[in-house]
Amino acid sequence: MNKRFIVAFVATSAALFLSVAGFAEELKWTPIFNGIELTSFEEQEPLRQVVVARIDLTAPGVAIKTSSPHPDFAPDERETVRETTPGFLKSADLALAVNGAFYKPFGGRTITKPGDANLRGLAVCDGFVESRPEKNFPSFVLKKDGSLEIRQYDEADDLSDVQLAISGPAVVLKDGKVLEQKDQATHPRTAIGFSEDQKYLYLMTIDGRRPEYSVGARLEDVGADLLKAGAYQGLNLDGGGSTTMAARGADGEPTILNWPINAISPDGLRFNGNGIGVTADGAPLVAFDEVVTIHNPGEPVEWTPAYDGVDVASWIEYDDPLRKIFAARVDLTAPGIAIKTSAPNEKFEPEERETYRQTTPQFLKESGLKLAVNANFYSPFNAGTIRQGGDSNVHGLAVCDGFVESQPQKGFPSFIVKKDGDVEIRDVAADEDLSEIAQAVSGNRVVLKDGEIVAQTDKAVHPRTAVGYSKDKRYLYFVVIDGRQKDYSVGATYEDVAAALKLCGASEGLNLDGGGSTTMAILGDDDEPLVLNRPINGTPDLLRFNGNSIGVTANGKLRAKLIDGRVKPNSGATKFVPAEKTAP
Repeated sequence: MNKRFIVAFVATSAALFLSVAGFAEELKWTPIFNGIELTSFEEQEPLRQVVVARIDLTAPGVAIKTSSPHPDFAPDERETVRETTPGFLKSADLALAVNGAFYKPFGGRTITKPGDANLRGLAVCDGFVESRPEKNFPSFVLKKDGSLEIRQYDEADDLSDVQLAISGPAVVLKDGKVLEQKDQATHPRTAIGFSEDQKYLYLMTIDGRRPEYSVGARLEDVGADLLKAGAYQGLNLDGGGSTTMAARGADGEPTILNWPINAISPDGLRFNGNGIGVTADGAPLVAFDEVVTIHNPGEPVEWTPAYDGVDVASWIEYDDPLRKIFAARVDLTAPGIAIKTSAPNEKFEPEERETYRQTTPQFLKESGLKLAVNANFYSPFNAGTIRQGGDSNVHGLAVCDGFVESQPQKGFPSFIVKKDGDVEIRDVAADEDLSEIAQAVSGNRVVLKDGEIVAQTDKAVHPRTAVGYSKDKRYLYFVVIDGRQKDYSVGATYEDVAAALKLCGASEGLNLDGGGSTTMAILGDDDEPLVLNRPINGTPDLLRFNGNSIGVTANGKLRAKLIDGRVKPNSGATKFVPAEKTAP
């Protein structure tokens, strides 16, 4: 059975805290087999996730292979047999492979099952010519003397010295220069290239058609990304739903390293006309589940410093349900750190005008904060009130600077900051003395207690907001999880929220208001609020006016760099295998 893993980024959506390699910055390569290394990076404009394999053609055991001819071969009728890239990798006993040439017939049924295929452009396997040269389909060629070239072959050319060939629609990199292209369309892409000294072969995939994760690439982007990886010559191959990279796992089964998007089934693999890959000696040098974005139990979150005492992180969980998670870690011992909640209504009256509805970014800016999230459930709640400011009553205990805005309420446990600085998550009794409470907000479920996930009967999946703190009460954690957005983030259960808080380092955790209210905002380097997640108040990116919010002050200016509304660490280093980390 094929396993699917996505190459490692510390990645998210509307704001990304991740390692983005700049053009002039050195990529970090991870050896995965003898002679094969892997790297990955994100690029902007368009947003794209790039995975590249670098193959040392001088390494013992390394050989390039393409798909075999059809067992009942007939030119222009039955040239090859369609198979998935993992299927090709396994049947050809390869270490790593990508999809190859454009092919026909191509349609709804042919791409979802095996069958006869005819290839576009020159295709040669072990000296056997499967498909003749075709105009506008230049070829990558391995000659029998071991030399490589990328060029347009003509029908009349002598092919007797060609050992292997595969074709694509466009040369994208020639003599170290990215070629200009008339076609500016953005799609998932697969490409092949080689270094100037022909020592290294490069196989590359760029995911696409997944908003907020990877939009895709233009042909010129393909050339630029190959050049960044070290290629001197480069050819674009078949892309779109065909784009797939697979590697052989330690158990001999294929592992998919990118995130294919077959139009028929978003996670269904396409049956392609052919593929190209490489052999390698020995077993994998890494366990592929150690180099993926999926967080394994016990793997710490990678934090990016944002302000003095405030770190941020984000990641994607690809299991069911698909969810994109944003988190903030606040060091409560750091100078300048203070927790704040929404102020009471200027015309305060209990159970009538307790607070005033505003968006989380408005709260952040008006309160002079550096980071904030939405907080309590509230009323009145309807299509009109959630889209404009107005009087609001919040559910459960709410305290701002010692002023009790809303009394404790059964079924709404609270996060409390005491005047002595102590923090708690617990139920608050209706007759309890509240004089020692400085700040408080409430939610509907305690989801994490004494470091253990609290079992829940409610398994509904929604966008979520949560707050928690570490066992030693040094760190405060805010978590938001986007939802109700197919192929981006479906949402989370209460237990998923608890797992995210625990992964961050929390020992105690409380679920707050979620759904369309879920928002995390940070103060940008222009002193304007930046929404980090992708709220969905009826439609994506429409901000809800919430009953109240909670956030923190902090010293300093924003440390993370902003690129088109995205956030990256100052380090600029590409990460494939997570670096050594210290758990919070």
